Amino acid sequence: MARPNLQQRARAPATVTLTLPQAMQQALAAYQRGDWAEAERLCQVVLGAKADYFDALNLRSAIAAQTGRTREAAAPAAPALSSARLRC
Repeated sequence: MARPNLQQRARAPATVTLTLPQAMQQALAAYQRGDWAEAERLCQVVLGAKADYFDALNLRSAIAAQTGRTREAAAPAAPALSSARLRC
């Protein structure tokens, strides 16, 4: 009787659902530990759900600026600021 190999025993990864603030907490934690790619990925996930989410726009801009993508860093500033002004 053959034993199943690892691929046959492997299960699909579990799906985890986060709120937008929880996703941003994880993005900020990733950023603080220097995992900018993961932080930016999480920001993109948040922005996919809510395009004007100020914290995600801000963090994504900071990452872009620190990685030398100055045009990309400046682009989301206007919508982010407009969004912030509407909430004041």
